[in-house]
Amino acid sequence: PSWDDIAPEQETYIENWMTEFEDVLASENFADPNDGYSKYINVESFIDHMLLNELSRNVDGYRLSTYMYKTKDKEDDPGQLYMGPVWDYNLAFGNADYCDGSTIEGWAYDFNDVCPNDFWQVHFWWERLLQDPIFREELKAKWMKLRNGKFSNTNIENWIDGFESQLQEPQARNFQRWPVLGEYVWPNDYVGDSYQEEVDYLRSWLMDRLAWMDQAFDIELSTENGLLGEQVILSPNPAMNNLHVEGDFITEGVSFEIISLEGKRMMKGVLAGKSTIQIDQLPKGNFLLVLNNENHQITQKFVKI
Repeated sequence: PSWDDIAPEQETYIENWMTEFEDVLASENFADPNDGYSKYINVESFIDHMLLNELSRNVDGYRLSTYMYKTKDKEDDPGQLYMGPVWDYNLAFGNADYCDGSTIEGWAYDFNDVCPNDFWQVHFWWERLLQDPIFREELKAKWMKLRNGKFSNTNIENWIDGFESQLQEPQARNFQRWPVLGEYVWPNDYVGDSYQEEVDYLRSWLMDRLAWMDQAFDIELSTENGLLGEQVILSPNPAMNNLHVEGDFITEGVSFEIISLEGKRMMKGVLAGKSTIQIDQLPKGNFLLVLNNENHQITQKFVKI
């Protein structure tokens, strides 16, 4: 409920619950698998939240612009605190010229060390969670899984390509209405003279950030079993009626989705071996083919004519 509508009983319950959780997190036995912090929070949602804020080096991350929710208590389930949904990334991805907001190296959760005099500081949750070796290992494992799938260089490059193409016409109208290209707008760290320069900056910044986080997590990205180095060939591309999909990644049980650049799922199914997808029912335009092989994912862009 909103602050104006919340009942006194609800306010008391939330305050007491959060106090109990923070007391446990600050305690000597905070990492106890039965009675420690993991009893109170959905750990995976905290890990996802952390990795998104770190990937984007969100200068508002952790301390501002943060939603969370708690599931209801049940007789056999005390209900846990979840981080999310994520929002407000306008001062992220290298677009902040203060408090190391655009710096490739370093962790966003260290904000208090970088800007100790800022009014909005990062609370102790994240530093404390990272003192648990199990949490650190789960964080590293999730990063490696994402880098070998949704966060792979290929996937991110393809998503950027897709959005760049989708926004070609509206960006021209946008900068005609608001002619800010080549001008500093708080808190830009980089000021490009064209839409293309801005996209290139985003792409370069992200690739450098990904590489730094790989090094910081001390992981090696595999090129086997459909991971980062895997190549999937789509032909013909542009395609009219049929889209041929080839590559070692295409093995038994690989599922696929075709998604429009607006995020709408157009088709889904399963591939096996060398496969062909009939796409004659798709409208003309640009699409993303998302292939999932167990824990790994590859995204390729194609054009339907």
